[in-house]
Amino acid sequence: MTQSNPSPGIRQLLDLQKQAFIAQGPVSAELRVQRLQQVIDMLVESKDALCEAMGEDFGGRPAVFSLANDILGSLSSLKHARDHFRDWMGDSERPSVKPFDMFGASAWVRYQPKGVIGIIGT
Repeated sequence: MTQSNPSPGIRQLLDLQKQAFIAQGPVSAELRVQRLQQVIDMLVESKDALCEAMGEDFGGRPAVFSLANDILGSLSSLKHARDHFRDWMGDSERPSVKPFDMFGASAWVRYQPKGVIGIIGT
């Protein structure tokens, strides 16, 4: 894995996000849906400006290419996450280990968010 030293502004932003995450704790499924939908809406509303900016950044890249690969690809992933994340949030039952299984013990994995990550790219 490649590591680099982020600029002070990025480091400060990530530190603020971590503090907010810890203060708020895990969020409800409803809030997650709202947040995912907000990102979807912003991406749809800004698609033309984003395609234009990518065209400038990549030296005249056709807008239809950026729309098909970057915008629609991201929208597809976001909509999939919005529609399926409740399944990913659920507990996952596991077999109990011996000898505890003989006494009716149960075991499961409870998935919980670990913190803040920064993703650059798609």
